[in-house]
Amino acid sequence: MVDIDQWHRRHGRPDGQDMDAVASEIRSSFINELQPKDILTETTVTKVANVLSNRIRNVSDHVITWVPHFQCPIPCEYRRNNFRNLLIASMILNVCMILVVIPFIVRLIRYRNMWGSETRLIAS
Repeated sequence: MVDIDQWHRRHGRPDGQDMDAVASEIRSSFINELQPKDILTETTVTKVANVLSNRIRNVSDHVITWVPHFQCPIPCEYRRNNFRNLLIASMILNVCMILVVIPFIVRLIRYRNMWGSETRLIAS
C-alpha cells in the first residue's frame, strides 16, 4: 500500500491516495470476508482498517522515494571476464565429468557381456 501511495505521489497527486477511501475499501473487503459466527466483529474490522490506513499515511507522508529508470540484472560494474571465467570453469567441469563417467560405462558394458556369456553357459 505504501508503494501504491508513493506511485500516486510521483505521478501527479502531491497528497497521494485518499486514505479515508483506502480505509473504507479495506473495511469493506474485510467485512465481506466475515462469517456469521466469526470471532471478529465489524467494530474490530473498522479499527484495524483505520489503523492500517493511518500507518500507511504516517509512513508514506515523509519521503517520496524515486525508483531508478532502469535496473541491471547484475550490477553494471561487472565485466565480461566473470562470464568468460564461468564458461571456462563449466567446460573444465564437463570434461572432468566425462573422464569420470566413461570408465564406469565401459566397465558396465564389459560386465554385461560377461553376465550374458555366463547365462548362456548356465542355460545350455
